[in-house]
Amino acid sequence: MLHRYQIENVVFIIEGLKGQRTIEELMRTADPLGYFPEMKNIQPIEGDDYASLYQSVLVDLPVGLYFRKFLNEITAGAASDSNQDIDTKFIAEVMKDYSLQQIQLRVKKIWLHEFYEFCTTRLGEKSQEIMGDLLKFESDMMTIQVIENSRNYSQFLSARGREAERKKYISKVGYLYPDRSELLSNVQDFKGLLAALEATPYEAMLRQVSSGDDGRNEAEI
Repeated sequence: MLHRYQIENVVFIIEGLKGQRTIEELMRTADPLGYFPEMKNIQPIEGDDYASLYQSVLVDLPVGLYFRKFLNEITAGAASDSNQDIDTKFIAEVMKDYSLQQIQLRVKKIWLHEFYEFCTTRLGEKSQEIMGDLLKFESDMMTIQVIENSRNYSQFLSARGREAERKKYISKVGYLYPDRSELLSNVQDFKGLLAALEATPYEAMLRQVSSGDDGRNEAEI
């Protein structure tokens, strides 16, 4: 369970170092639930060179497995091409398409799927029920966040492009999957998001955080 907070701490420290904060300050203010000693080894990067950071540091962290699986996912097509060398330069080029927040979402999705599988196959019946409910809620929150935050991305010039991009980040674990998947994939505005979540507890939650200004004020999820 702590891996979720460790992933978030890794991203928090990378962002803080890019903002010229010291590693000592960041270690003090990081989430205690996600603390691990190796955090102090994370170094500042030039620009968005996350590939070099992964090669030198992230691979050895407790959550390095999830970052490695993320890299495997985004290089899967090239890996089947015998003429393509999967080296640091190639990985750096591929990762240019991803912001730090996008990387975090993809890595957390991998963690969520693996932890859910562990809980539903290795735990006792009561523990499965409790942990399954918690992880499904976590997954639904991630799904809603992805849908809301992706509505106004400039790269989503078409509904098809928006739907394809969202699928990279949305988990198949959760109470919203699969019954609400099509409705959510077609959401274009906040009213549409509320409609897609109609008659679920999440609809009431979103209405509480929205100002209700004709649905045009976006909730910060």
